[in-house]
Amino acid sequence: MPESKKRKRGSKKVQSNSELHPTWSEGMKQSPRWYAPLAVTIMLVGLLWMVVHYALALNLGINMLGIGNWNIAIGFGVIMVGFIMLMWWK
Repeated sequence: MPESKKRKRGSKKVQSNSELHPTWSEGMKQSPRWYAPLAVTIMLVGLLWMVVHYALALNLGINMLGIGNWNIAIGFGVIMVGFIMLMWWK
């Protein structure tokens, strides 16, 4: 009967910390410098959209784009685009 193949004790390769978690210089892509400020600006535009809608609707009775409270959904949608961009920021 053939003998089973056993692994020798010192033959197991141990991974170093740099192999488990590569640093930026070792090949991980980094976002451009303008990416995070653009995402924050998009979020601020969404917030500004909602504030202007409330200010015009309450004080002057003006309805932006004639779509009523859907302006709130537009504002939140724009904010979510900025938030999703920040989730992918490296």
